Amino acid sequence: MNEDADLKLPKLAPPGSGLPALEMYLQKTIVFPIFCKISFDSAIRLFEKESKLLLREVMLIPEPLRDKKVLVPRLPAIEDSSRFWSAAMVLEHLIIVGSTIKVVAQHLAAGEKPPGVADTAAVKPPGELSGVVCLDQYRVYSDDFLNAVRGLRGDQWATGTFEHPWFGPLTLHKWICLAAIHQRVHRRQIEAIISRL
Repeated sequence: MNEDADLKLPKLAPPGSGLPALEMYLQKTIVFPIFCKISFDSAIRLFEKESKLLLREVMLIPEPLRDKKVLVPRLPAIEDSSRFWSAAMVLEHLIIVGSTIKVVAQHLAAGEKPPGVADTAAVKPPGELSGVVCLDQYRVYSDDFLNAVRGLRGDQWATGTFEHPWFGPLTLHKWICLAAIHQRVHRRQIEAIISRL
């Protein structure tokens, strides 16, 4: 019998619903702007540090449990629809979001308009990575992201913007800050998942 079939799926808000109104206001007007006062290089260092911590924490999870979906309380800066993920799904989500941010950053650094539209509903993990594969793919992604954005240091003051659905128009510097804090937010989700396995 399929264990997942026996799980009672929690009723969660649809993907893309955003955060509760007060939290969204505080994140947009206070938390994120304050965080973006760090330097471009500090954001890159934070991204690297959080990536290493994420890998270390997921490696400690026994392989079959990396794919187990766990319902966690809603954490700050995480949509309700993202509360029922496995550790592998968190890494998959980070790969999807970070790969998109890398493309946005490269376009902004070149003075170009990035393609597409940022959409929080479109970056939910489909659940295609599992076990060892999620770690290998995440490692490759993290190294690739860091190599790419380190190469943009000379363009860190680029003034072009690309719209984020929560935070509005963001410069290259702010997108890199977002990538770093996004890693930290979801590392806390991994910790919450581990505590409930």
